Amino acid sequence: MIRFIRIAIFIILSCLSAQVWAKVTATVSQNPVYAGRPFTLEITANASLDASAFNRAKLMQPQFVVGQTSTGRNISDINGVTTRQTQWVTTLLVRQPGTYTIPAFNVGGSFTQPIQLQVLADTGQPIQQQYVKLETAITQKNAWENQPLLYTAKILIGTTLSDGNFSPPSAEHADVEQIGKDQQQIEIINGQRYQTLIRHWLITPHQPGPFTIKSPELTGNAGIPSDTFGMTEYPVTVQGKDQSIQVQAMPKGFKIPWLAASHLTLSDQISPKRDQYQPGQAITRTITLTAEQAGLKQLPQLQFHYPAGLRIYPEKPKDHLFIKDGKVYAQRTYTIAMIPEHSGSLKIDAQTLHWWNIDDQTRQSTTIPEIRLNIAETPHHSAATAPIDTLPSEPTSPTETSFWGYMGYALWLITLLIWLFREWSLRRKTHDKPITTGQQDTIPHDSSWRTFEKAAQSNQAIPAETALREWLAEHPEFQPLLSTLLNELAQIAWSSKQTLNWDGLEFLHRINQILKSTPATVHHKAKTQLPSLNP
Repeated sequence: MIRFIRIAIFIILSCLSAQVWAKVTATVSQNPVYAGRPFTLEITANASLDASAFNRAKLMQPQFVVGQTSTGRNISDINGVTTRQTQWVTTLLVRQPGTYTIPAFNVGGSFTQPIQLQVLADTGQPIQQQYVKLETAITQKNAWENQPLLYTAKILIGTTLSDGNFSPPSAEHADVEQIGKDQQQIEIINGQRYQTLIRHWLITPHQPGPFTIKSPELTGNAGIPSDTFGMTEYPVTVQGKDQSIQVQAMPKGFKIPWLAASHLTLSDQISPKRDQYQPGQAITRTITLTAEQAGLKQLPQLQFHYPAGLRIYPEKPKDHLFIKDGKVYAQRTYTIAMIPEHSGSLKIDAQTLHWWNIDDQTRQSTTIPEIRLNIAETPHHSAATAPIDTLPSEPTSPTETSFWGYMGYALWLITLLIWLFREWSLRRKTHDKPITTGQQDTIPHDSSWRTFEKAAQSNQAIPAETALREWLAEHPEFQPLLSTLLNELAQIAWSSKQTLNWDGLEFLHRINQILKSTPATVHHKAKTQLPSLNP
């Protein structure tokens, strides 16, 4: 049994070892190459190997002039993961044009891929341009006036480059704006390893007619292998191909600024999403406009209209320009805080945006549907009416009716006078006596008030504003006293800059100071009801 386990472990380790050795690559510094000009062959293994692991005997062929081979090792540790590399660099030269094959090599048990090498006759082209290249591309050859175009330049460097300078493209009567981040990676093309850099610009032509975009220019010092199998730096200047397009005039019916795009979406979201809302409840509306093949300058500033009874606190729109799948997208997001002031049904009108579809070459419209907000009724504490005794329903004689009728009116009048005297005495006492610290308990400390106090003590302006508004809706007798402070808190709560600096304790102190200095009759107003007229 133990022997079987050992054999299994050996097989597993052998398989893992084979997987480790599987990554061995062979690349050349350039392909094609020119006859009589040196180039390098690089063998890379992802392990630490002895220098003798690479046998260059297969290179000893009549068509190749083989120079020296240098060996280098590299060890790196990233996030606790250690990687090792061994590299062999050999300088080669081919004297005659033609097609040659660099064979596969067995390095530590794994084989490289053979490379088909194309050797060209020397035409006198600057050797620097074999190692440094520049490619340009544009999204479309036909465009519209004031329609942004995505322009892309790609640098390919097959050697070392120092003191590099990369100038942007240029065009007359157009705006040129660099967008996005540079993309850098390693590519192997025809067996040659290149370090590539991709950069994007947004170019917006302002006049119709023929339009030419001049290529960017790359300058620097490139390391070029010399005839003595060394490396010499040469100055290099590389330009890509100029791009020519045709710009069409803006369609009739549109005015600058106008929106031309391949695709457009206009979304509208309400949060929280409910069938019914309460007066004073904060509602957030988020509108997102996204246009494909457009720029931020082409996006219109949308104007929204809201009904009376809905207080609005808009934030500054947020813009976002990004590239996805080789296309540029412009996006603008509007965030609006809405607070209904009273019950009922509130309608926000629909909004339509007109734009030009550059693919179909048609005028199109995108609409946000209308929104209806149902605001619930606010419960009010009304004073109870005093019940009044009714006369006996049984028939009585005229004499009894007159007697008992007079007695009933007399008792009712006496009871009313007694109640009025008691009410007058109570109001006179409380009117002359302001609320002291000990009378603070007359403030209704219900759930809404406790929520407001907790939010204010934590400097949370939005929850505090919502709770205070709900408390005032439940106790309308305090509305005239605190309406100014409520509006002040609302302005702070729905302003993104001022919310962070709000002092909730100081605001709560101001509220309490106003309530302390308020006559007691205000505090008792909601609780005072007419007593029964029955004695």
